[in-house]
Amino acid sequence: MSPTKARVWETNIDESIIYVSLTGDRLDEAIEVLNEAFFKHENVCKAIGLPNNPEAIKECDEMVRDTAKQGVSVIAIHKDTNKIVGVSLNKIQHKNTASNEYNKMFIEKAKYKETKTVLEFMAHWEDSVDPFTPNNADCLMELVFLGVLPEFSGKGIGYTLSAVSLRLATKLFKGENVKTSLDGTELPLEPRPQVMTSLFTTVKTQKIGKKLNFDILATVSYKSLFYEGKSYASIIGNETELISIECKRLE
Repeated sequence: MSPTKARVWETNIDESIIYVSLTGDRLDEAIEVLNEAFFKHENVCKAIGLPNNPEAIKECDEMVRDTAKQGVSVIAIHKDTNKIVGVSLNKIQHKNTASNEYNKMFIEKAKYKETKTVLEFMAHWEDSVDPFTPNNADCLMELVFLGVLPEFSGKGIGYTLSAVSLRLATKLFKGENVKTSLDGTELPLEPRPQVMTSLFTTVKTQKIGKKLNFDILATVSYKSLFYEGKSYASIIGNETELISIECKRLE
């Protein structure tokens, strides 16, 4: 199969950052960016010590690769260097497929406690609320991992990646197949999402959710979460007090 051309979604005001759908030729680079920008800096990852175990971070790569195959992820490219500086890894999930079920094979393969803990955490909290019934929905698109390289933080890249992901989900909802295959094969439109969800674990991402008019379905305090006898709050500090599980109905 010939390489898939990247769909361009947006360019920022000074045209220094271009937002495009993730393609197969960029997958390895996107994984490297997530390893650096997400797994080393995200609050839950920090609380369970994932940044201190490079091999555990690498174990997460398989799940990232599998998720990316769905063709709904978005990257931010620095125009002058042609390098990826931010990634929004997204996935489609039908209501009959629990996150526990999806993550099970990756959890069972994991050799490191940190990897298992992160994946189990995601599966547990994603399945702890029901975004389907209140929205009369049977399919969602989740913003799974959102990462921007530290040297590019504060430029609105995380917000724009999220906004573009929401736009992508909305187009799918309306029947426009904007999925981008990693290997050139055609991806089916169905099932189409009716809602978009995310676990927002930092003040920054929670501000993004608020700006995009997400609804808060549930919250959990970092003081109530523990790893090896220590609360998450005692490790990550007080900048972010809670995790919010949020949802937005597509229209």
